[in-house]
Amino acid sequence: MAFILTSKNIRNPRISLPGFILAGIFLGVLISRSPNLAAVIGFSLPLLLFIFTKPAWGIITVVFLTASFLHELPYLSIGAISFHISDGILLFLISTVIVRAFAVPGASFVRTPLDIPLLGFLFAVFVGLLIAVFVQDIPFNIAMRQVRILAYYSIFFLVTHCINDLKKIKMLINSLFILAALVIAALILQSFSGGTIPFISGYMAGNVIMDSEFVRVGLSGLPLVLICMMAILSVLLMSGPSSPKYILLAEFLFLSAGMVLTFTRSYWIVMLLCFSFILRYTPFARRLKILFSMILLVPVSYFLLIALVPAKTFDSYGLALTKRFMTLFQGRDTLKIDTVADRVTEYDYALQEIKSSPIYGIGLRNDYRPAFYGPDDQLTWYIHNSYLWVLKDMGFLGLIPFMIFYIGSLVRGFKKWNSVENQFLRAIVLGNTIGILGLMLFALQGGVLVNSWNTSVYGCVIGLNEVIYKLKAVE
Repeated sequence: MAFILTSKNIRNPRISLPGFILAGIFLGVLISRSPNLAAVIGFSLPLLLFIFTKPAWGIITVVFLTASFLHELPYLSIGAISFHISDGILLFLISTVIVRAFAVPGASFVRTPLDIPLLGFLFAVFVGLLIAVFVQDIPFNIAMRQVRILAYYSIFFLVTHCINDLKKIKMLINSLFILAALVIAALILQSFSGGTIPFISGYMAGNVIMDSEFVRVGLSGLPLVLICMMAILSVLLMSGPSSPKYILLAEFLFLSAGMVLTFTRSYWIVMLLCFSFILRYTPFARRLKILFSMILLVPVSYFLLIALVPAKTFDSYGLALTKRFMTLFQGRDTLKIDTVADRVTEYDYALQEIKSSPIYGIGLRNDYRPAFYGPDDQLTWYIHNSYLWVLKDMGFLGLIPFMIFYIGSLVRGFKKWNSVENQFLRAIVLGNTIGILGLMLFALQGGVLVNSWNTSVYGCVIGLNEVIYKLKAVE
């Protein structure tokens, strides 16, 4: 019998009684040795107890802390290791799943076809850490930064073990939609405030396009926004009439407006490609209906912007967006010769290192090129391609399971979405799959799949699809 994590199991004395005894002993020893650390842990116990009984909220909390718009929360340092709050929640939930799978009679792990590839990739991450620290003399803390990011892929296993009914599935989906809307709200606020809001993270830069001034803002949660946009659009085009279409349509337009305000042409291109993929699966009559609804809502949105945004700011951004968009059709400006040459140089250096160690790679966060971007270039381990990044750092030991995990998720999504009986969930599976496909294309020119805290989002969304496949359809 597959084991599913539920709050009822807290009553199991085989787990709760020994656990509380050990926790009491540990806390007593800790108070005598480190009162400050004991206070932090004592404060955390109610939170951990809540997450123990409501693990779905723990998953949502991890995604919010890692892949939204917040500055990083304070670290808890223990020797050479630093813990983020989300790290603690992730480790706690994974430990709980493992202990319960062995301690509860008749329990076992929930299995999916993507488990082994993901475990193989995480094993390659561990090997990459060992090579970095013990062979390449990379400081442990430096290499662990990459491990922490990639470890969030393991949230996939939490979703497959903890999300086990239609209510929890819909709660997770709606929570992701809300988080995506919060990311875009933060981006818009930061854009029009000139980057003055302190608790919103991300890069901010003043830009000028043909005398049109604007503030360009990038937040860590943009991949989440892209996936949610595709899921919402899929629901709009494919789900039944009972869905709250105008609420979802309004959110879709809101998320689209925020993505446009990133001024990132790569995202614009990926968005258009994803739209075209979804339309391929959509009946023609549905396309016309959604198009008509957009025609009605776009003018409303336009007049709201005029009313809420100062005229000078509105005109400046409008002109900059228009000119930025036109560069998509001017190949020489879109693909700047200098940028392409720099990327090719990066790839040449990376391929040299890959040839020297094709099986295991050169280790996590190991430099592979000189600082040719200028005197301030310190990211000599960064490469603008997620797949070359994995191959460089972890060799084929990491790249093969990494690709099997992602391609396997796409194959299963495109194969199984139409067999899901629940119309809403069927649309979600297709939208999630196309969103992941878009990010895989985006990863050809950046480290979005391996150097972004959104690894928690990717694991969560792919795990969500797997749960939907297993769920008995409920209309």
